[in-house]
Amino acid sequence: MGLSQDRDRPRAEFHRAARLEPGEAEQQQALRRRLNDFVQTAQARGIHPLPLEVYNGHRRYRSSVLGWLLFPDTCLAVATDAELYRLHFEGRPPGNNGPVREEWIRSSYWHGWASTWVTLDEMLIDAVVRGMSRLP
Repeated sequence: MGLSQDRDRPRAEFHRAARLEPGEAEQQQALRRRLNDFVQTAQARGIHPLPLEVYNGHRRYRSSVLGWLLFPDTCLAVATDAELYRLHFEGRPPGNNGPVREEWIRSSYWHGWASTWVTLDEMLIDAVVRGMSRLP
């Protein structure tokens, strides 16, 4: 499942790829393959995706995008379309409560409560080991 703006994604990715340095393009392809591997592994192990949710204070907005939450502090999730999404509400237009697809995948992300950087691979491996979409 994707969001409505995903219709323009192939064109936008083509233009973005044209601007990338050769090493950056290879890195993005490798990270994309890693996301695909994660989705296949999660599905093969019977780890069911859940609707991705965005929180605003005490309110919770459930989206139509299904996926797996990686770490709550990073607000990152992988959807069933093997795309990386950021779950946040601040600065969003009214009525648009869904997750935001990350156009640029980074190899590591800031893990706030631990004050460390966590690699995307570590997050994906941890999510599979936990075998669940949300932490208890």
